[in-house]
Amino acid sequence: MLNILTHALFFKGLSQAEIEEVSQFCTEIIFIAGDEVSTRARFDNRNLYLLYSGNLEALSAGEVSVETVLNEQEPELVGEIAWLMDVKRSITQRCISDVSALMIDGEAFTGWLEENPRAGFLVMKNLAHILARRLLDKELFLGY
Repeated sequence: MLNILTHALFFKGLSQAEIEEVSQFCTEIIFIAGDEVSTRARFDNRNLYLLYSGNLEALSAGEVSVETVLNEQEPELVGEIAWLMDVKRSITQRCISDVSALMIDGEAFTGWLEENPRAGFLVMKNLAHILARRLLDKELFLGY
């Protein structure tokens, strides 16, 4: 578990002690092929997921499908917008194969960030980087 957290861009810059504290809010789970990690059709909980093994298909509102091959060196963060803004999930992510993940308890993690402002700053800076990269990738994909 610590290896996955250490490799996640979301936690870049956190000390080993901080990573160990974050691990207290994490649960290892496996999604079975065909499961949906998050669904845009329902108001989901505020948990975050780091997906690190398997294949995932993301379906946008226009039903455009994009496949992602997951790996431990770059875990994929899922649920960050719903967690950040307390809104329903914005995309459907379906498992093409079994997917290994860490579920981060969003409520407990938020409380920890509030109590640890240095870590909170780094996590939010990293989240801004992740979201900006996704926006740039989308613009390049669409030809802007």
